[in-house]
Amino acid sequence: MKLFITYASDDRTVADELAVRLRTEGHTVFMDKDNLPEAEGYDAAIREAIADCDVYVFLISPNSLKAGRYTLTEMKLAREQFPNPHGRVLPVMIAPTPFRDIPAYLSAVTVLQPEGNTVAETVARIGEMEARRKQS
Repeated sequence: MKLFITYASDDRTVADELAVRLRTEGHTVFMDKDNLPEAEGYDAAIREAIADCDVYVFLISPNSLKAGRYTLTEMKLAREQFPNPHGRVLPVMIAPTPFRDIPAYLSAVTVLQPEGNTVAETVARIGEMEARRKQS
């Protein structure tokens, strides 16, 4: 599957680990630091990658939900591409964040709240989403 990961730069360690694990599972992962050429316009590339992804993954933390963050711009682009987030959007809580702070678009679907290893549980959920897509 093609995946797009939105995360705050402060949360890059988790995003990097997740991307590596997903790639070892055979998924194609778009992440800004890996896929965007330096010193070139990136808005169009991000729009295109979101439009092309099978699943949009948003890593939820207080950092990713701060006003003015590009993470919110990426979420807006995802919302335009996938007005109904069911089966297309996977919000993952990577740091304690009050639910009242989570945008309605993300909370409209079940927010994954890992009980153990965040990366392992996210990879497993994406595997479940992939299996459901193949059945449809």
